[in-house]
Amino acid sequence: MKKIISIFLIFTLTISASAFCSFAASASETNASAAEDALTDASADGAAAGTSDASVSDSEETEAEVFETKSGKLTLEDYSRLEIEKESYEVTEDEAKEYADSVLKSYFGGDDEFTPTDEMAKQYAEENLDNGINNLDEFYEFTHNYLETNALQNALFEKLLEKSEIIEYNTEIYENVEDYYYDNLTYYAVRSSSFDPDTFAKANGYESADAYKKEATENVMSKIMVLEKVADDLGIEITEEDENEIVTEYLVSIGYEEVYTPEEFIQQCGEGWLYILTGLNLLYERVMTALEPYAVVE
Repeated sequence: MKKIISIFLIFTLTISASAFCSFAASASETNASAAEDALTDASADGAAAGTSDASVSDSEETEAEVFETKSGKLTLEDYSRLEIEKESYEVTEDEAKEYADSVLKSYFGGDDEFTPTDEMAKQYAEENLDNGINNLDEFYEFTHNYLETNALQNALFEKLLEKSEIIEYNTEIYENVEDYYYDNLTYYAVRSSSFDPDTFAKANGYESADAYKKEATENVMSKIMVLEKVADDLGIEITEEDENEIVTEYLVSIGYEEVYTPEEFIQQCGEGWLYILTGLNLLYERVMTALEPYAVVE
């Protein structure tokens, strides 16, 4: 899905010097002003990247073959057959219509009596999708296909995570991702409640800021590590050009494409930010699209 950031990952961010590098990394809409969303941002998020964690081994010894990726070491069982239930990814036409209407309402603005039109659907498609949609019926069909594909990929990813076990994390990447999550937590702590990071983390169910950043970091890295292993198996690569393209799309989505080059923005936001953005969007999309033929529907 081209332009996935600007299509359905709708960013509702208040942009400031501290908030430039916050982003939603899933198919769910993210409200950056909500404390709960701040704490789940990029790790739940996702969607587009799934919700189950790979398990972490407490032992250095394992009978399964250990694989090494950029993010660390893991085991991964055979995934040539990923059995899923049809009900786990089916989306009804009514659900798709409701979602499509909400997208148009958010885009064009409207009250409770908002009524979408063919003209709105066509304009939205021309400005965001570039896929020739001319009316509401075509927009509803596109949305239904998009959501069902997304749900299928999520179901496949859940199965893939169940087959994995994390052995070891790459220390350098781990520290970069921890820094991202701690900075994000600190920003939202001050912005939302004028709390220090520890108090804010405790108010949201964590023992401390350190406990939050550890859980968030290992959650996201375990997902990306599995994606990296499958990408290696299937010959899928993410180039520097790919990274610059997805950062450019993000800059366009927040209206800062004339302010920063991709390289400048990456330098400001840090390697941890880029790692999450690329892994849970671009890498996820390519790997899960390639894995769709591995689905065995029960």
